[in-house]
Amino acid sequence: HDRLQEVKYVLSALHEERSSKGNKEANELDVRKLSAQLEAFLRTQPNQSAQWSGWAGAHQALVAEGLLSEGASGMLLAQEAFEDLDRNGKIDIQENQVQLRDKPKGSGWYIPPKKPKAG
Repeated sequence: HDRLQEVKYVLSALHEERSSKGNKEANELDVRKLSAQLEAFLRTQPNQSAQWSGWAGAHQALVAEGLLSEGASGMLLAQEAFEDLDRNGKIDIQENQVQLRDKPKGSGWYIPPKKPKAG
């Protein structure tokens, strides 16, 4: 059921994007900035948590703050920023709820897995 909502949300935004050619946002600096913005937003919420079903909720919060467009490019950035928080162990994701951790799990930095040596 949640997946269906997410898909509808994405499709409606893609439609909006086509009807109004949005500006090209997107780069790694933006993702970091947005990720920090989401973290700050969660800090201000009761219990440092929000009723979001995944990154779509994060996108709506960033749109409400005037930081992202409602179109597909804004969505992509929101998704990347949300995944950045998750990857860095800063949030816990349950069904329809995202909780900011007091302390990040691990070092708070994403360390890519080592590639096996060829040979």
